Amino acid sequence: MAVDISGSLPQLDNLTTGSANVVTQITVGAGASKISFRPRTNDAKLTFGAAASGLTDGGALGAAEYCTITAGAWTQLAIQGIRTFYITSATGSTVIEVAVEGGA
Repeated sequence: MAVDISGSLPQLDNLTTGSANVVTQITVGAGASKISFRPRTNDAKLTFGAAASGLTDGGALGAAEYCTITAGAWTQLAIQGIRTFYITSATGSTVIEVAVEGGA
C-alpha cells in the first residue's frame, strides 16, 4: 500500500512490504531533503527516478534497476527533486523504517 510522507518534517514511518519484488510506493513532500531506510528483517530493494519508470504501487519490480539495502543497516539519500521511491523486500515480507528530514 502506498505511503505518503508529505506532512510536517521530520517524519518517521514503518511500512510492511508484501511479497518479494512487489513494490510499495513512497511519496515525500517538496520540503524533504533527506530520506533514510532501514529494513528490519530481510534485505530490501530500492528504486527511484528513471529506473522506476512504469512502476506502480503493488506492481512487480520486474527489470527495474535497483540498489539493495542490507537488513538492519540504515541507508540515507539526499533528495534532489526526487519525490517518489519504490521499495520491496528482496526475499519476503519485511518491516522497513523510513525517516524523512527537511531543510538544507
